[in-house]
Amino acid sequence: MPATSALSQHVDVRLLDARAACRANNFALAWQLLEDADVLSQPLAFAHVRVHMAMLRLGVRTRDGRKVLGQLVRLIVAAPGSWSRKYPIGNAG
Repeated sequence: MPATSALSQHVDVRLLDARAACRANNFALAWQLLEDADVLSQPLAFAHVRVHMAMLRLGVRTRDGRKVLGQLVRLIVAAPGSWSRKYPIGNAG
């Protein structure tokens, strides 16, 4: 299994776990899982954008305007940052 495929699977697991945490109204855990997914997804443009979309949805659901605004900005730069490898390593956006 290629490294990117394994990495993508780890991101998918965290996204699924974050969705389950949201269904249980455990938003703190959901954010933590999404932050983990964000760090893992940074080298993978498509996955990176998916993670920031999930973060945006959670920000809307929790009515957190700062997080919504932050994710809108990150959605603009996530894919280009991943493609160009210009992202802060370990940054949990």
